[in-house]
Amino acid sequence: MGDGTANEVGCTKLNLPGDIVRSGIHHLIDHCFGKEIDKEDADEAAILCPTNSATYFVNELILQRLKRNVEETRVYFSSTFLEKRREMGEEANNAERLHYPPEYLGALQSASLPPHRLELVPGANVMLIRNLRVSGGLCNSTRLRVKKLYANLIVCEILTGSHKEQTVSIFRISFSTDEFSLPGRLKRRHFPPKLCYAMIVNKSQGQTLKRVGLYLRTALWTHGQTYVAFSRVRSQDAVKAVVEEGPDKGRVNNNRGAALAGDNVFTQNPVYIEILRAVGLAPTNVQEEEEMDTDDT
Repeated sequence: MGDGTANEVGCTKLNLPGDIVRSGIHHLIDHCFGKEIDKEDADEAAILCPTNSATYFVNELILQRLKRNVEETRVYFSSTFLEKRREMGEEANNAERLHYPPEYLGALQSASLPPHRLELVPGANVMLIRNLRVSGGLCNSTRLRVKKLYANLIVCEILTGSHKEQTVSIFRISFSTDEFSLPGRLKRRHFPPKLCYAMIVNKSQGQTLKRVGLYLRTALWTHGQTYVAFSRVRSQDAVKAVVEEGPDKGRVNNNRGAALAGDNVFTQNPVYIEILRAVGLAPTNVQEEEEMDTDDT
């Protein structure tokens, strides 16, 4: 899988075993976390997605399940604004800001910024998206469990690493980016955790989990992602997948909808064979298989 030798439908596509394919996202959530979201076991499972937008969608579904069994919930909103430009006076800066109201700035999303709206409940699992205090175990990608929610403070328990089970307090911090076409840097002040029941594939690197769900609303898009996703668990029984129909994934016969278990289901498996060959890691039979595929066509 990691070197392309497991690809069965052309040189960049992988057939998925029928026993790992599920028909919808709710079946995937049941596999990973149970129908009622087992809080004690949830830190050993994850749903992996190719994009951040897919993780937001899945995490929202799981949040709705969590809210069934709790009375307390809290919604936090960011403070998002444009930095003042030093070369402009106060009046000019204020006039420029009128063209970019807070509603517009809050709707902007980026991998380097937390979402404008953050809804949490006690018991929810979250992940830090910035380093806060490395010596105290609060690093980017550290997983936490929410214990208490206050207006300006979130109390959490660390779930991973050498500081596991320690109680910590999380405050708002400032994020900034200049990746948008705006007349100045965008600043967003917000809490740095986000729900982590679903995460992008790259965030799961280095973790060993009991159960993994692979949600392919869009195809995996870069070298090694398929291998990373499937290798988070120790056995094939622990991984399930939902594959939405598309030109680069789904049923081989191109029926519409989510692919069902037992169908001939494939997904894109990007493998840069040339790079592996250059460093002597690609098996010699890969080239032979490609030549055979060419002859067949």
